[in-house]
Amino acid sequence: MTEICRAEALARYLSERNVLLCDYAHWAEPYRDELRTHAEEVAAEAGLTIEFIRRHDAFRKEARIKAILAERGECPRLADGPRQTRLNDC
Repeated sequence: MTEICRAEALARYLSERNVLLCDYAHWAEPYRDELRTHAEEVAAEAGLTIEFIRRHDAFRKEARIKAILAERGECPRLADGPRQTRLNDC
């Protein structure tokens, strides 16, 4: 995916495949769905749920994180990094 990490690179990538920029959302839909499904499966295996937030300004994320941690508890080992800690070890 490094070939599409910048806006100009993405525009070139789509252009080479005859995809108009205005059609990007439709073109990316299957990839988005596959990624979402995989994320949900990984979370379910770890006993977690994913909360999809439609609007970034719907609430203060710090307050939401505090509420989630108060409900499920903290997992200090997550600070060790994702390669060293599995989510279901908490």
